[in-house]
Amino acid sequence: SAMTGWESVVTAHENDNKARTWFWGRKRAGRWALPTSDGSNVTTVAMSPCGTFALVGSEKGGIDMFNLQSGLHRQRFPARLTPMQAKQLKLDILKHGLQEEKTENGKKVFYRGQGKHTSAVVGLAVDGLNEVIVSAGADGKVKFWDFTKGLLKHQIEWVETAGIRSMQFLRESDLAAFACTDGCVRVVDISTSKLVRELWPSRPLPSELFGKVISEMCFSSDGHWIAASIDSLVLLWDLPTGHVIDAFKLTASCTGLALSPTSEFLATATSDSVGVDIWSNRALYVHVPSRRIGAEELAMILTSDRQQAPTVSGENGTLLIAAERSEENDEGEDGLLDSPEDDQSLDDLASGLLSLSFVPRSRWQNLLHLDLIRQRNKPAEPPKKPEKAPFFLPSLQDRQDTKSASPTKELSLAEMELEKNRILRLVQNGARSKFSILLEQARHNEQYRACLDLLKELSPAAADIEIRSMSAERDEMLTFVRALTWLMHERRDFELGQTWMAVFLRVHGEVVVNLDELRTAVQEWQRALDDEEKRVQRLAGYCSGVIGYLRAARV
Repeated sequence: SAMTGWESVVTAHENDNKARTWFWGRKRAGRWALPTSDGSNVTTVAMSPCGTFALVGSEKGGIDMFNLQSGLHRQRFPARLTPMQAKQLKLDILKHGLQEEKTENGKKVFYRGQGKHTSAVVGLAVDGLNEVIVSAGADGKVKFWDFTKGLLKHQIEWVETAGIRSMQFLRESDLAAFACTDGCVRVVDISTSKLVRELWPSRPLPSELFGKVISEMCFSSDGHWIAASIDSLVLLWDLPTGHVIDAFKLTASCTGLALSPTSEFLATATSDSVGVDIWSNRALYVHVPSRRIGAEELAMILTSDRQQAPTVSGENGTLLIAAERSEENDEGEDGLLDSPEDDQSLDDLASGLLSLSFVPRSRWQNLLHLDLIRQRNKPAEPPKKPEKAPFFLPSLQDRQDTKSASPTKELSLAEMELEKNRILRLVQNGARSKFSILLEQARHNEQYRACLDLLKELSPAAADIEIRSMSAERDEMLTFVRALTWLMHERRDFELGQTWMAVFLRVHGEVVVNLDELRTAVQEWQRALDDEEKRVQRLAGYCSGVIGYLRAARV
């Protein structure tokens, strides 16, 4: 809510039969206390995506909906029966025995007033169109309710296998994840009301996890990953494949975890600390192949005594990236993981696939915004002399020249041109870089792989210098553009090619406009990009049509 308006936060409290409302903008308690219709304690709450309605689930299985603007009760799930309707329903049950009946396609039909949870409601969610309400009961039943009428439309039963402890809903993908008492995370597609994934730590389950339940879980913002914790073990599943791709052990039981919106960080809280640990995604710095973690490897993690959580001083977080990278190199030498032959097979997987690179995303993103990063990291003012220094310690700044203490002036366009000419003079005198030599070779033999592979290995600053120092006189710019065109035709490293071309045009745009041959080469690259865009859009449309056909209801 803003400074004016109705409440936008609803909370449930322990041993309380009323849900409380709060003003987010005003940072204070709201006007309403929303009671459960059966008088039992509140176990879960939810809000509609429009922010107008609040749902309250009770310990005895009741679900109530309230209007947050007026605080009035609007609906009960299942819908309340009038005295005449309740009397008629009892007569029908006694006379015909019709509590529920099955249609021809096997779906159950529930009468008005039927379908209430027989145990505590542990999860509630509303779809993006305010049409369906999803509720999860501790008895292992997932129910789908009509938002306006309050009628039960469909339900999924896991009563014979497991109960449900908690629920997480990703509205963007219409996916709901249910943490079950048997240690499995079950994922349901709300639009089709069908189970789509069963996520197990491993099959068979390690003996160390017997009797332990999932305490916390969360979706990534794109719906690609699901993170969950079982005691002190944190697991990460890849949702499309259903495989565990990462697992680590904390120092104590995990009490909370969350993924950042960009999936770059994972935050965890443990029972032995009042702080929050932040874990960085290693894929930002080095290539991490996605592989399945099996039962044996998971058992080794569970039995390990290694302390994996960082401490306040950071003593367990020092040089973790370098250590992991060295471990990867050792494993690569043994031929167990990520051998060069595997990389070659990935590159040559299929000629019709458009592939991205294994270069960490932070590297090419920093190259694209390197000027902005330099401007942001530039010191605002020179270091100042301390006001009161001890008389027996001479100040180092007094020994420095006063000119060094003056503010650093921003380079003008003329100075930048002089610096560029200085680099070109170094090149003309024979001090050529390895990348420039490879470009010269590629101009003659039209083999562009070597120079592009070298450019991928360079840091953002080094790659920027190589692109800026290209010479049009020796056709280095023309060769570079043709190399990017070849890369586009090969359908490889798509995001890297886009980044390199964007930096090239930003730096040498005026040269491209003035040289006809170079301008023609850039236009050829643009045509290759347009053709690839149309091809991918055509394939995406075909896949979308197939998925829509398979998901559509059939009689």
